[in-house]
Amino acid sequence: MSAARHEQIARDCVRKKDERGEQIVISLDGRKRDRPLKDEDFVGISKYLLDVITDLASATVRGNRLAQVEFHGECNECGDAGAAAVCCALLQLRAANVAAVRAVFLWKNELGDKGAMAVAELLEQSSVPGQE
Repeated sequence: MSAARHEQIARDCVRKKDERGEQIVISLDGRKRDRPLKDEDFVGISKYLLDVITDLASATVRGNRLAQVEFHGECNECGDAGAAAVCCALLQLRAANVAAVRAVFLWKNELGDKGAMAVAELLEQSSVPGQE
């Protein structure tokens, strides 16, 4: 898949969850796609998530509040490299005070120990308490 296609997927998969725009959803759910995304697709898409989410959050979130991100990547072929790339992008959002992670859905993928460790680090450093 080309870099231009990865960028387009990144732009298409990020949206507001609510009218206020403080909750942002990244929807890469493999059940809603023509084909599951591969590990290298997650790596490619992650390169664009920081800019796309920053743009949406700056346009919708008011004051000094952080956007809250839900990442849906379930039912794909994401492995360790893809999980690490996505987690790195989401950690950059937190470091830039743009967004914090509210939930990560990566079940039914091909994560190994390194991918699981990347998710654990993300949740440890960037999560916000659930509000449901």
